[in-house]
Amino acid sequence: MFIEWTDNLSTGNPMVDTQHRKLIDLIEQLNTAFEADRPIITQLAILDEFVAYLDIHHKFEEQLFPSEDPTIIDEHMEEHTKIHNLFSDLLKRTRQAGTGFEAQDIADLKLILLDHILEDLRDLT
Repeated sequence: MFIEWTDNLSTGNPMVDTQHRKLIDLIEQLNTAFEADRPIITQLAILDEFVAYLDIHHKFEEQLFPSEDPTIIDEHMEEHTKIHNLFSDLLKRTRQAGTGFEAQDIADLKLILLDHILEDLRDLT
């Protein structure tokens, strides 16, 4: 497997963990489609779904932060914006070029997602 859920990624919040698992599953699907040389439209559809679900996930997470500490909320929302922009930019670039993803793009997506999950572990626990 390219990326898989492990217990050390658990935040202890069942809803957040379920959402993180779905995001991991989507990156795994994207990698599988990439490695199998599926049509670019298939790969883009997976990344499109990922970006849409990431937005839902981020909105959910932002409701979990205690309102008495705006610094944590602001920092986390800034991180969410950064992640969204990275994924959206890749989606836009790939659509415009029509050439598909590079192996490094997929590896970068994996690292960004794992970094996000580990950041949530620090902020939510």
